[in-house]
Amino acid sequence: MIIDETPLTRRCLAQSLAQQFFGCFISRMSWSDEWVLKGISGYIYGLWMKKTFGVNEYRHWIKEELDKIVAYELKTGGVLLHPIFGGGKEKDNPASHLHFSIKHPHTLS
Repeated sequence: MIIDETPLTRRCLAQSLAQQFFGCFISRMSWSDEWVLKGISGYIYGLWMKKTFGVNEYRHWIKEELDKIVAYELKTGGVLLHPIFGGGKEKDNPASHLHFSIKHPHTLS
């Protein structure tokens, strides 16, 4: 049996090229803004995947990514999008193990 590694290699290269392109042309103010670069490059990678491999493969990839997010949120709590809105005192924060307040609507997905 022969396993074709070409599709996997193309996916890795496409994702890396998208991250490199947007990493060079969009600068972040701080490390907290890294999600912008990852988000844009992930979106472009998704468009390429849909065009190259078809809608079913694209939907499967989206489902896998969402499953990873759900597993992470169940394990550690909500995904923090930006730390600038965090803060507050521990007594106000019901989830004191998180670094930022989960009450602010912009800090959770």
